[in-house]
Formats: sequence, structure tokens, C-alpha cells
Amino acid sequence: MKIYLSGSFNLRQDIALLARELKSKGFEVTSSWLSEPEVRFDDAATEEWARRARANEDVEDIRRSDALIVFTRVPSTSGGLYWELGYADALGLDLYVVGPVLNVFMLRSKVNHYRTFAELLDDLLKQQHAEHPLYVLKNEHSIGATNEQ
Repeated sequence: MKIYLSGSFNLRQDIALLARELKSKGFEVTSSWLSEPEVRFDDAATEEWARRARANEDVEDIRRSDALIVFTRVPSTSGGLYWELGYADALGLDLYVVGPVLNVFMLRSKVNHYRTFAELLDDLLKQQHAEHPLYVLKNEHSIGATNEQ
């Protein structure tokens, strides 16, 4: 599963640690903003082309994902995480919020809520296991054997 991680830029280092944990469990993290040089959108010294390029990279990272996880413990000051969540919703990605609900759109029925990252990771691992080809084949074989008797 390819996952885009979203959250306040102030949580960048914390989210990067969680990205490493996801990668160690076999997930692909598409969030290039976590490892690229810092581009501050609220800094007048940052050239417009640099801000625009980063926004375009983030959009492409989301487009190539299967899911988006947004961390809401610290609200966004730029509004980026809200836009990213809406865009991912429009693309039909699986949506996960870790932390408090920050706006009404996070209450949509297709948004999955978790108090902690550990709870979400547990569910993602169960889902990953259930989708594993050997697990699927084993269950299909078991169902077929039951139906033949």
C-alpha cells in the first residue's frame, strides 16, 4: 500500500519517524516533503517558484498513493493538511485521521479515525495481512473445499 502522510509542518520530524516505521512494515510512503529541504510557505524570502514546485510535488505524491494519513495533534497554520485531505477524498483514497477532529469534513463517514498511530498501524497491518496473496489463496482454497463437501 502506498501512503501519503500529512500534518503540520511543525510535526515534520515526528511524522518522518512514523514514515520509517511504516516502511519497515512493508508500506511505501510517498510524502517527499518529509525528506526534502525545507520550504517555508509563510516565509516571504522563499521564492514563489519554490513554493509552487513543492505544492506540485505534494499533489503528485498524493496522486500516486492508495491512502492518506493526516496527523491532527497540531493544527496546520498553512491549511495544507486540509487541502490534502480534500484532494485525497476527491481521488477516492482511503482516509485516516490520527488525533482530534479539526473540521466538519473530517466527520465524513469514509474517514477512519484513530486516537493513536499505534492503533492505526495495527489495523493497517491486519489489512495488509488479509490482502497478502498467500492468505487470499489459502482462504479461497478453504472455501472451495468446504463447498465441495
